[in-house]
Amino acid sequence: MISNALCFFKSKLRSQLNSEDRRAKIQDSDFIIGLMQAVAKAKGNFTLAQLRLSTCAFLGAMIGTSAFNERLGTAGLVNNLQAALTILRVAGLKTNNSCQGLKGSLGVDEIIGIDASMVSLWDGLSTYFKGTFMEAAMKLHLAINLVTGAVQWFDITPGATHDSQRFPSLSPRQLYVFDLGYWSGLLLQKIVSSGAFFLSRVKSNATLTVTTVVFGMGQSILGHDLLSFPVTRKRKNIVDLMVTMTIGGVDMPLRALGFWHKRESAYRWYVTNLTCNRSFIYDLYRLRWQIELSFKSLKSTLNFDQMPTLNPNAVKAFTLIALLNYVFAVIVRQAATANAVKSGVKNAGSASIQKAAKLFAEMASLLFEPLKLARRVTDAALRRLTEKILPLLGSVFDPNYKKRKTTLERLQAMKI
Repeated sequence: MISNALCFFKSKLRSQLNSEDRRAKIQDSDFIIGLMQAVAKAKGNFTLAQLRLSTCAFLGAMIGTSAFNERLGTAGLVNNLQAALTILRVAGLKTNNSCQGLKGSLGVDEIIGIDASMVSLWDGLSTYFKGTFMEAAMKLHLAINLVTGAVQWFDITPGATHDSQRFPSLSPRQLYVFDLGYWSGLLLQKIVSSGAFFLSRVKSNATLTVTTVVFGMGQSILGHDLLSFPVTRKRKNIVDLMVTMTIGGVDMPLRALGFWHKRESAYRWYVTNLTCNRSFIYDLYRLRWQIELSFKSLKSTLNFDQMPTLNPNAVKAFTLIALLNYVFAVIVRQAATANAVKSGVKNAGSASIQKAAKLFAEMASLLFEPLKLARRVTDAALRRLTEKILPLLGSVFDPNYKKRKTTLERLQAMKI
């Protein structure tokens, strides 16, 4: 799996990005590969000088300081990195056939998580990336497949941009799972009209009028605002209601589900247009945590939060490099899962994206070795690479993965 992705990525990258100017000391594709491994293996608050030396050492060619900084800050590099990310997303896009039953039970094609994360920048970048609680900040908006981890969509904006102003294009039969930063009646209306599905927590100032009690509560709540109705004790563990939300003078029917929270002695409310078994809803929303773990991996391991530059193009370039390395980490996790399934390991779906990102960062130079320069990737070289990687894939799993099921595995085990 990793070998195939590497071969595909190298072939497409070189054919699409390499310029026809043979005088170039280092071709565009090689410069990108060198940067990716340099950022992946960098530690702490690295500098541009450290990145340059790491890139040069990996490629075996010297790039002057001014030439390196100038190349890093060009719009051309940003465009090339976007093209590289498109290529790699295709190379690393794998389906999870074991989840077909789950998606069939839900009536959806894919389960997509959407969220955004902000990175602080030097104040000098405030003209390009205005922050909110800080002078300058950049925000990465991201949508990932919550089953495979694959990047579905992204956008890079100033930090002051509200989450709800950026959302991926809607597709029928997709389930979009998001937090309260995206709460908007108009968005819910658009999702429904597009033939898609949504799942979100209910915002505390939302007005939802109860029209039908499906399960778990008495009829006295009918006609009342859901969040204003006093619930002083637990009725059922799960409460299932139909409600209406007025949007632009039109009442939109929604499904509201409450799950009793013991510590808070209250129900936590979720709203959706799914018609599936009510037992799915809580764990489905918990699945959204995968995108939080993705952002944590991007920042804590893949250096997304390190922006040692005052050049706005370089900020975008570093963001795209972090995303490229994240996709490679997803490929590493998929390889670990496939290897575990092949070996008959129980709970083989417990591979962690954080551990996969850590393993990828540790072996980035090894992985990228076949990608650099014009050398041909031989079958023997790929076999040697695979032999080195396979024994390491076990570190991608949580130490207790054989003892407990993941959220996804619990969902798969639920009855329709």
